[in-house]
Amino acid sequence: MTKSKRGGGWSWLLVPAFLLATAPVFAKDPDVSPAAVDAAWKKFLAEADAEAVYDAYSEAFKAEDDDQKPSAQGCREHADALERAVATVPVGLSIHYLAYRCADLLGDESGAERHLAWFGALARHALASAPADWSSPPIRVVVGRDIYALLEASGLEFRYQSLETQPQERYLIIQVAAWDPEDKRERHLLFDFTDTYVQLSRDDANAVYPAFRKAYQDNVVRHFVDQKQIMGLDLDAARRASASEDPAEKVTLLRPIAEIGGVHAAHVWLLTCHREPFAGCGEGLVDALLPFVEKGHGTPTVLLSLAYAHGIGVDKDERASLALLDAADRAMGPGRASLDFARYQLGMKQPFSAALLERLDKAARRDLPAATVLLALAREDAKTSDWTDADREAVQVAARGGSVAATIALAQQLHDRADDAQALEWLVKAAHLGDPYSQDVYSTRLADGDGVKADPDAAAHWRRQAAAGGDVDAMTRLGWDAWAARKGPEAERWLISAVMYGSQQAMFELVELYSEGLEGMRFGAARAIEILKSLEDTENGAKARRYLADFHLRGVGVDKDPEKARTYYLKDAQDGDRESQTLLGLGMMRGDFGDPEPEAGEAWVQKAIDAGYVDAIDGLAFYYFYEVGENAGRARAVQMWRSALDAKDNALVLNNLAWVLCTTPHADVADREEGGRVARRLGEEDFLPSGQVDTLAACHAANGRFAEAVAKQEEAIADLVRFAPDDDSLEGMRARLALYRSGKPYVETGDP
Repeated sequence: MTKSKRGGGWSWLLVPAFLLATAPVFAKDPDVSPAAVDAAWKKFLAEADAEAVYDAYSEAFKAEDDDQKPSAQGCREHADALERAVATVPVGLSIHYLAYRCADLLGDESGAERHLAWFGALARHALASAPADWSSPPIRVVVGRDIYALLEASGLEFRYQSLETQPQERYLIIQVAAWDPEDKRERHLLFDFTDTYVQLSRDDANAVYPAFRKAYQDNVVRHFVDQKQIMGLDLDAARRASASEDPAEKVTLLRPIAEIGGVHAAHVWLLTCHREPFAGCGEGLVDALLPFVEKGHGTPTVLLSLAYAHGIGVDKDERASLALLDAADRAMGPGRASLDFARYQLGMKQPFSAALLERLDKAARRDLPAATVLLALAREDAKTSDWTDADREAVQVAARGGSVAATIALAQQLHDRADDAQALEWLVKAAHLGDPYSQDVYSTRLADGDGVKADPDAAAHWRRQAAAGGDVDAMTRLGWDAWAARKGPEAERWLISAVMYGSQQAMFELVELYSEGLEGMRFGAARAIEILKSLEDTENGAKARRYLADFHLRGVGVDKDPEKARTYYLKDAQDGDRESQTLLGLGMMRGDFGDPEPEAGEAWVQKAIDAGYVDAIDGLAFYYFYEVGENAGRARAVQMWRSALDAKDNALVLNNLAWVLCTTPHADVADREEGGRVARRLGEEDFLPSGQVDTLAACHAANGRFAEAVAKQEEAIADLVRFAPDDDSLEGMRARLALYRSGKPYVETGDP
């Protein structure tokens, strides 16, 4: 049997040949208490050595023959290895099951009874932790073989399976659909072994970063693809199709995988034809789904129902759609298929029909609380995303009853509507249940002391939990924190993690980090240039070229080349990019590319202003106030800033106008009272960058409100120290604080 130190032996991930329907083998009362199983799992995750664990699986399963069945000879020859495996992996379902089967083959009644007792207790523990809805954590196992040992011993008949990465990317979920011959329904069980692997890898310094988890999970998917496992091919095809911008290419990628049973492929195919229809898009979709529908498989039946509901690949037929949905509900258990259908509808941003609402109402009354959440989401106000009072109360009842989906949905809804009276309670509960969004929000509140006592250590803990769950905002903030602490290698790893989880914004953060060149990082400015060039043909190409222009102007990672910088700006300025027009124009006016070109440069800036770009007004006003100067230049600048006071996204305008009115030594434009009024508009925002808080403090002082000025300046300094302790502006801020404490306003003597 092949062994892999970085993955626990890939052969254990595959569906074993012996997986056939059998009667449950652990029907007797367990001899091992649930508390003992909980303790065994906690000890295992905290202390077990990853290499020893996966070695133990390799050695134990040498007792099996080529058909993955134990033989008497194999059991005798590897008895010691099997006992060592049991001791090393006391929570390994497949190891205990193999040990039981070997003991039974060899006539060892006491051994068989001992291993069966542990296997039965572990199996009950696993099934008891089975997710009640899509938001609950999956069943934890050590390796893939544990899943199928549980199914075989439980008497469940394997039908099909798929890989899931949502809603929490902490896990790579294997969703197994299995027929329960006793209940006569298709059960869907969710499992994960990747989080177990990450926890066992605790001694690896990289394991704390989400990039480690993502790389491992992607390796698992690639292994499934290499082994031609449908669930791997399915997720891979869905990912590749989602990355394509050509609808026809998407369908070409998806069709062959949907035809062999790929449920993600069929779903993305259906979505493609709904969102980006083209002639012949849905041809073959029904034919791909029908063989699995005829076998009674639930998910394909729901997808076919959806196809009939929207007329994709078939004539639209609501009656046929509902008949299929009812058939899927009978196969999966009352209401469960309707929940899946409703989630698909939400993903397609389609309203729920009266018939679907009726089915969800019945499902909610059948003790399926997730149906209550779906009803609230379906009926929320399209403009405000707010729920009705009745729906909010119903979801709260479901949450108090223990529904994970309801708890998480309620926390997010209350937070989004800024209902602080209740939001914190539910955010904390949702965070403890593993919701990455709630964990990140709760972390921010702990860091800021917002409604709770400030606790930096707890804030860092919850932010790391959110990052482990795939929250790229949490990864990016952790990168910022490490960056602010001048811990370059940590900042690099956090930002690389965010990039691996799909954040292009994190790529630009990484570019700036590399341009700064902190000690100990793997890469530097040259890598920043490579990243930017790789982004030129993406949707962020203009932004990448603006960075490249700036780097060529300053000589960051490349030799200084003003003409090259001008070329970068010009490309997107000619294509109508307003920020590029502004930067090109201001650079020409200042002479950044050679001799100053004030008239031609201002014409470029005016193009951006005419297109409604407020930052162009601010940039041009700033240029006239500080670089042209004199009475006429300052007067024109102030007039320009005033003209944009009521524009959208005008924070820079408000900040810079307030600053000059409150701090300029030039009597021709100074107006401390007006500056104070403008600054107060800045203060109406929930969050202000430290530079804008600095402006607010200056205006308080300019109007004689020194106590308020001191408080705001201390706030500005504390924020900047936290995020950028080496920032050059700190010296000036501290000097202004000393002035305010002595009862003096700040008057500008040079550039701000």
